[in-house]
Amino acid sequence: MIAGQDWGADEAARLRNLGALASALASLPANVVSLAAYNSHGSLSVLSNEAGRTLAGWQPYGGGAANFYTTQDRDGDSRSVASQIVLQTGADGVTIAHELLHAYQMRDAPSGSYGQALLAAEMRSFITATGWVLTVSDEELASRSHGSWDEIAAIFRYDGADLTYVSETGETLQAYAPNPVEAFAAIGALIYAAPDGSVLPDWTEYRRWFESNLG
Repeated sequence: MIAGQDWGADEAARLRNLGALASALASLPANVVSLAAYNSHGSLSVLSNEAGRTLAGWQPYGGGAANFYTTQDRDGDSRSVASQIVLQTGADGVTIAHELLHAYQMRDAPSGSYGQALLAAEMRSFITATGWVLTVSDEELASRSHGSWDEIAAIFRYDGADLTYVSETGETLQAYAPNPVEAFAAIGALIYAAPDGSVLPDWTEYRRWFESNLG
C-alpha cells in the first residue's frame, strides 16, 4: 500500500476496500494479473484517493474522484512512462477488475496511446468474436488510434449482444462500452468478478472468447 493514499476512514473501511482489491486480483486469471502487475510500462501501482490523483499529482479527469488506468504520469510539463491504477476510495471489486483488465490490455501499447491497443492481434480477435465492426480500413484505424474515445467510437459499429444486466441489488444497468477497448474491460470485469446475486446475460460470444484467450 502506497503512503499518502486514502483507503478508508477507519480500519474497518480500509480492510473492506483492500479486501475488494484482493478479491479483484483473485477473480482474474493468473496470467492476466501477472501481465497487469508488470509489463512494458513497469510495475503496477494501485492508488486510492478522492482527487483522481496520480503519484506525480496529475489529475487527468479534473479534481474529483475517478477510477482509471494510466500508462503515463505528468509533473508539470514533464511526462514519464508509468503503470498506475487510480481508484476512488471504496471502489468495488468489479471496478478494480475493470482497471486491472485495462492494465493487461495496454501492456504493449505505447505510453499514453490507449487506442493503439486496438491494433494488437488479441484485440482484433476480440472485436471479431464479440460483434464489433470496424467501419474504416486498417490503415485508417492505425492513423486514428491516437484519437479520443469519441473519435475511436465513431469508427466502430456494434452488432453484438445486449449489454444490459442486473446488479446484485436488483438494478438494471447498461455496461459502459462506447468502443471495443472499454467493452473488453467492462464485460470482462463482470464475467470474472460480478458479485453473487448479479444476473448476467449469457453473453456467449464474450464468455467463449475470454475463456479461450484469457482463461
